[in-house]
Amino acid sequence: MEKIQEIQAALKKQKIGAAIVINTAIKDPSMLYMTGLDLDYSFLIIPQKEQPTFLVSALEYERAKKYSAIKNVIKFQKPLKEIKNLLKGKTTIGINEAYMTLAAKKALEKEWKGKKYKATDVIYNTMRIIKTQDEVKKLQKDAAIADKIFEELRKELKTNISMLK
Repeated sequence: MEKIQEIQAALKKQKIGAAIVINTAIKDPSMLYMTGLDLDYSFLIIPQKEQPTFLVSALEYERAKKYSAIKNVIKFQKPLKEIKNLLKGKTTIGINEAYMTLAAKKALEKEWKGKKYKATDVIYNTMRIIKTQDEVKKLQKDAAIADKIFEELRKELKTNISMLK
């Protein structure tokens, strides 16, 4: 995915070893944007160089495997420990601070002592705002469909009003 590569380039520029996007009680729209799914209690790990990993619960695993834009999907059992293994060797971790509870941040800091954290919200927000050529084409196609529907609806309403007179 082109957007993941953009994120990885931004991580490299900011000297962040990997970023983690967390969906818990607070939903981050970046999760939906990057994976195509908005699952409760899911985690997306985006290393600076390697392929991203999407960690999901056993209940959501089949759906994530089938529909996620991220192909490396793992069913988690102990997410903090599993994420810790995925982040081995990374000293600076990017976090979606604006969508993370204080309790979640404290849990990360306790589990992953010695790591530095940088907010990566700006990277994701910028990525969602600036559209790729493919996204622009899809938006234009969607707008054309909406225009056709509106025109048909207008004709139908005009016909129905004429019949009432």
